[in-house]
Amino acid sequence: MSFLKRLFGSKLLDGGSTPSPVPHAKGGSNWYFAEDKAQFVRQVVLISEPKRAVKSRYGTLLLPPHFIALTRESLSTGLLQLSGHPETFLLVRTDPMVEEVAKSTLLVAFSFFNLPTSGLVAFHVFCELKDKKIVFLEKVYGLDEEWVRDIIANAVKGDALHITHAGAGGGVHFVVDTGKMLLNPTCKYDVDIPYENDCRSVLANEWNAVLGHHRSIRKTDFQAAVQRLYELFPKDFLSLPGFVNRPQWLL
Repeated sequence: MSFLKRLFGSKLLDGGSTPSPVPHAKGGSNWYFAEDKAQFVRQVVLISEPKRAVKSRYGTLLLPPHFIALTRESLSTGLLQLSGHPETFLLVRTDPMVEEVAKSTLLVAFSFFNLPTSGLVAFHVFCELKDKKIVFLEKVYGLDEEWVRDIIANAVKGDALHITHAGAGGGVHFVVDTGKMLLNPTCKYDVDIPYENDCRSVLANEWNAVLGHHRSIRKTDFQAAVQRLYELFPKDFLSLPGFVNRPQWLL
């Protein structure tokens, strides 16, 4: 799997194990902080409660070109804000196993990369199912475009991270340029992860820091930042500190 494909809405399914975790201190009842200075990354990881899941308020999504990866990939994730709805939410699309994933605990990481040529913000979703299979979704955003900055800011400043579990089944979408028929995502369940006060403060600080870092770069280079991420994580992002250092009770 190419690195660019991994970055933009693709997935990693792995039946193996992740590295052994080590203790960490900073966090609350449903979140924790992790960092690795050598990897230029700082993470705020949220922990979902499956019992909070309710029937989704959204139906079938017909998405604009910005969000084509969420239509193209049956296992994908990314932020969305729909016309007429004030909330930004994180779509978690897992077509083959949406029911099982929605009933499982998720680790959802805001990953802030302060790279020399660009600030990047990623969303990583980790879930271990009952059969020990790992579902891992990722989406990485550059910060050059205003709509990207706005949608991330909206996700950070709310009272909770709003997650929508989706699968296929909402009809097809024909792409003229490629001639491919894509399955529209259909929303099944919504689940909120409330931001504790300390978590909200840490998220705001990390977002302002990565945005300030990005704006301080005289000439940003997203492609160079992507290449640097490839060098740091040549296989996948499961070695990120937020997953290696997850709390013992989550194992």
